[in-house]
Amino acid sequence: MTMSLFPVDVASEITSGLPSSADLKVVSIGRDGFEYATKRQSDGADLPASEWFCYHLGYRLQIALPPCAVLRNGSEEHFGSRFEGGVFQWSDIPPEQREPLLQGGVAAISRIFALDLFVANDDRHLNNFLFRSQRLAGDHTVIAMDFSRGLLMRGWPVDPVPMPSNTTTMMNIMTLRKHGLWSSTDAALTLSSIATVTSREVQEWLTAMPGAWLSAVRINAIGHF
Repeated sequence: MTMSLFPVDVASEITSGLPSSADLKVVSIGRDGFEYATKRQSDGADLPASEWFCYHLGYRLQIALPPCAVLRNGSEEHFGSRFEGGVFQWSDIPPEQREPLLQGGVAAISRIFALDLFVANDDRHLNNFLFRSQRLAGDHTVIAMDFSRGLLMRGWPVDPVPMPSNTTTMMNIMTLRKHGLWSSTDAALTLSSIATVTSREVQEWLTAMPGAWLSAVRINAIGHF
């Protein structure tokens, strides 16, 4: 599992000049020297817990995600997603290189979108993927980030099913399918893999996060969903 075993103390915070994101309000510089996209309860009471669960479920499904950590800032604890080096975003890619890049990443992209559908993340778009060139294989790794609009932030598990067609996530899936850049096989594989996740695993993930993020009653409810 790609997470820090110990909380990371925050050395400083950056609140201006941040990467374009509707939900990212602060970047923390950890005592370990890494930068972290930071999600605080002051930005949304359930936001850190939602990100924590989605990241751990993604790790369990072997979906590429940045390492995450609990960030400790005084008496407060936040969720941190570590900035990746050597990556680029969709907006960085020249137009003529975009379709070939997507063609090479169809399987990974389809698996990520399938995870988004399960956790009801309605705001997955191409610019919250990261792409990393593989040094030896000559291919690209597709990395997911940002589940700020999913899970508890949408009232999961009682949010609308299926996800409304006018959401950013669904519109992007429909566009990918229209252009032959979708793998139903890989999407179905992700959903079938989710079915193998046990309530015990979910309980372990959620009880490992700071207790202030989510009550024991809600943890039990999610674990038995």
